[in-house]
Amino acid sequence: MGAPRVEPTYGLQTAPRREVPCRDLVTGVDDDVSLYQLQRCVWDSIRAGQVSGSTKRAFDVDSYDLTEDEKQAVEQADIGRLYQIGLHPVLLNGFCRASGFSRNEYRDILEAFAEPEERKARWQK
Repeated sequence: MGAPRVEPTYGLQTAPRREVPCRDLVTGVDDDVSLYQLQRCVWDSIRAGQVSGSTKRAFDVDSYDLTEDEKQAVEQADIGRLYQIGLHPVLLNGFCRASGFSRNEYRDILEAFAEPEERKARWQK
């Protein structure tokens, strides 16, 4: 009989997986929105090659668990709204390029969300 066998963890601790709440930057509301679903949808649309400027083919966003706001943002390629929702910047950049936005257009869209940064050099104290 003896003690039950314990599997070695080799120093690794596993935490239970949980949904990460998403804070909407516009409303400031914490929603239990699955940001993962939005990011997966955008990644799949880029990988599928179904987003391309004027010859844009429909991408089925209904197979993802998105809110109505997120669906509209993806379907309309609303870059500013996707940024506000919290889409990862690397995915946002790829989505912009795949949607036909130039680097300057992408920069102009996100410039509206920039906060001025006030800095002083060490010698200006």
